[in-house]
Amino acid sequence: MGMNRLCFVVCCLLFPLVCAGAQYRAGERTYNPDNQFPHWEIGTAWEGSSSEVSLLNGQLSSDGLHGVSGRLLYYPYPATAVGIEGTYFGKQSLVPFVTSYRVHRFGILGKLHLSAQTNPRIYLVAGAGQTSHQLKYKSPFEGLNHTKHIFYVTGGIGTEISVYRCAFVLLEGRMIYNKATMLSHFYTFTKRWEGNVRLGVGARF
Repeated sequence: MGMNRLCFVVCCLLFPLVCAGAQYRAGERTYNPDNQFPHWEIGTAWEGSSSEVSLLNGQLSSDGLHGVSGRLLYYPYPATAVGIEGTYFGKQSLVPFVTSYRVHRFGILGKLHLSAQTNPRIYLVAGAGQTSHQLKYKSPFEGLNHTKHIFYVTGGIGTEISVYRCAFVLLEGRMIYNKATMLSHFYTFTKRWEGNVRLGVGARF
């Protein structure tokens, strides 16, 4: 799925939920104003990315990534959280030389709720970290095997809906900027920017 198509799908999914979340619903408070609010959040999600890899001559070798991600956040204040997140994407092959292309990402994240006392709730996220790209080549190019580490920054918007006590489901869309595009002597990103969508579950306690 190309970046433009992924971004369009994310916007279509987020728009109605963002509109719904802006409406306050009496009796559905999720944070206690007497400082007894939940301080921890954990979550897991399916994650899709529009990141595409091509040969230096422009021939496309991959078409997006998908995998699983996890997140651990701490809330010093009811609507503000900071923490860590990581993503492990599924293995791919890159035509014509790479038999195994593995990507995993780890970084720090900040989260700000714009409607902390509604259900659904709308929030913003921003963060930074490092993405590791591991390439294993076919014979006789095994000597070129290596891992490329690339710094990234990210920002986006999401919505979450309480489903049972401290549990919720979430939908989140982000844009990610990669500091570098070159992966190896043969492969490169088609663009520095990539669209990213997360669909998952979480809990606060």
